[in-house]
Amino acid sequence: MSDISEIVIEIVSKHAEEAAESVNPTTTLDSLGITSLNVIEIIFDIEDHFDITIPDYGKAENLDLNFRTIKDIIQAVSTLIESKS
Repeated sequence: MSDISEIVIEIVSKHAEEAAESVNPTTTLDSLGITSLNVIEIIFDIEDHFDITIPDYGKAENLDLNFRTIKDIIQAVSTLIESKS
């Protein structure tokens, strides 16, 4: 697993109050009980950690910001980090 994946899983796990070992890329946010408020908090933590800005939903042209699974978040973060370089 990549560093990005591990960090995203760690951040999401913290907000879900779940052990990181029980979360993987295919885990859905719904199954973790993540609310829309949790998603906002997760986004803030990810932005701070990676020094990126995740655009408002609907304002990202080549980015799917409809986060359903951990993998969705990982892909968006990876794309934003790559475009920043």
